[in-house]
Amino acid sequence: MKQSFGLAPQKLLSVMLIGSTLAACGGGSTTSTSPTASSQVSMSSAAPTSSSMPPVISSIASSSSVAPSSSSQPPVIVSSSIASSSSAVPQSSASSLASSSIANSSMASSSVGNLGAGTLLDSDGTFTNGQALFAGNVDASLNASFAWDGEVNVTIPTASAETWHAQLSHGLGLTQDEQYTICFRIKASAERTMGFNIDQGGSPGYASLLSTDAQALDLTTSYQNIQHTFTAVMTDTSARFTMSFGVLAGDAVANVQVDDIGVYAGAACGDPSQTPAAAVGSGSDNIVGVPAITTEGNQVLFGGKHGSIAGMSLFWSSHGDGSKFYNQNVVEKLSDDWDAKLIRAAMGINEGDGYLNNPGANKARVEDIVQQAIANDMYVIIDWHTHDAEEHPANLAPEFFAEMATTYGANNHVIYEIYNEPDCSNGLSGEDCGWDEKTTWAEIKAYALPVIKAIRAIDPDNLIVVGTPYYSQFVDEASENPIVAADFPSNAAYADNIAYTLHFYAGSHKQQERNRAITALKNGIPLFVTEWGSVGASGDGAFDKVESDTWMEFLYDNNISHANWSISDKSEGASILKPGSNGANGWNESDLTETGLYVKGKIKNW
Repeated sequence: MKQSFGLAPQKLLSVMLIGSTLAACGGGSTTSTSPTASSQVSMSSAAPTSSSMPPVISSIASSSSVAPSSSSQPPVIVSSSIASSSSAVPQSSASSLASSSIANSSMASSSVGNLGAGTLLDSDGTFTNGQALFAGNVDASLNASFAWDGEVNVTIPTASAETWHAQLSHGLGLTQDEQYTICFRIKASAERTMGFNIDQGGSPGYASLLSTDAQALDLTTSYQNIQHTFTAVMTDTSARFTMSFGVLAGDAVANVQVDDIGVYAGAACGDPSQTPAAAVGSGSDNIVGVPAITTEGNQVLFGGKHGSIAGMSLFWSSHGDGSKFYNQNVVEKLSDDWDAKLIRAAMGINEGDGYLNNPGANKARVEDIVQQAIANDMYVIIDWHTHDAEEHPANLAPEFFAEMATTYGANNHVIYEIYNEPDCSNGLSGEDCGWDEKTTWAEIKAYALPVIKAIRAIDPDNLIVVGTPYYSQFVDEASENPIVAADFPSNAAYADNIAYTLHFYAGSHKQQERNRAITALKNGIPLFVTEWGSVGASGDGAFDKVESDTWMEFLYDNNISHANWSISDKSEGASILKPGSNGANGWNESDLTETGLYVKGKIKNW
């Protein structure tokens, strides 16, 4: 469970509109707070044509002639529907917020000069089917709004302190020294300026990735067709394409309309409407009994079939709020009444009376749950529940998991989660633990390899799930250097059947975290949500149904299995049981919290 909100407070933007409230932030480039005055953008004031991307009079080549790479990642289709949750955002009834689909991100599909190439953005930039994965971000001090009706309509009633106080953004990945082209068409209700950029999404964030710096445009009342070619100055799989519409003092306060937005590999514009069919998940329909779990590309397979499973996570075994639920009655309740196929035993390591101080009691609780899960034909996650695994004695986790593999490895039921949520290095936690200080993927991977080796020496094939940076949110960083056969020169098969942990709390983690998951899937690694909450990242706060629904759809569509946090009667929003319900002996419907009722419905119908 998270002990911070997963956000760097100094980087927060006050408010963001359009469905998913991102954890976002100041946008723009940290190297320049306003766009440069000089622009290398090619433009035309001709009226738009009937084609989805009007022709541009001329294009200006980037300073690099490097051609797009011919290498490609495994294909993936990702869908994420975003429902608007803010009444402050006007929306046309004609603009249904349909699912958007994500194509293979291979640059080979978008060669230089190929005008038929699709956009590298994950959404239809023609806005005929809603905004999809574009997000309209508005600072609380600026009464601006976004509307979506076949184009983006940005209403700007007043001037703002920064141009990025009204910003449209979209996640994407770029590769250093590759050439790309940004294309769109745009007009305003009066002459004014605006800026666009692609900036760094990862730590420390917001530095421009354009070889030509952030761009400034002089807008007119007629549509201009924009084409800007550049070379990426670094590799970043979590970059953001941004368009900043805030009006600075001295400029005309004017509304803006934008359409046909695309970013393409190479030096030519393509077709922003080229997107594949929406992803279709199968839930647990194809999963009969407890078949062996394997991985293939970015998918976790059950008996060789696509699908996903749903269930619950127990609370910390090392806390009284959780330890009392480690029993037969709870497992049978989940299996018989909730139709759950998964339970997670969260063995606390250095929190409370954890494994470091009391190994016997904590291990016994976990083993009781494993045995009951096997008896009830459920999958069970053995979770090394800590934020600081790499700081513990080096032999601690390998020896524990070797024992678990020896005892239970012959059962398909068992899943090894070897690191719950890495937070920050040097003992930092809570508000002191920001993106810039997080434990790196290199550190996590160095911890994980000997644990995997210890398991695989005994159990050659059960699924292993590896935690990822910053409370298991930065799955995109893990996808840049995943665990592969070369990491085990003595036995390449040790790298088989490994997935990567994704955690989210719907009240705090929204499209920005889904974008990281999308990048990870596009880079070819399988994800497993071993913990998620319907409230804020602290485990408390209000139930966020809109974002929970959006996450559930995303997981279902992409065959990502999940366990909800948590089986507890602690007085906090994430608990499925009301305080004092005596749910350790089973529970009735009246004992369930609002979260509990919601989660039961999702699991039962998965």
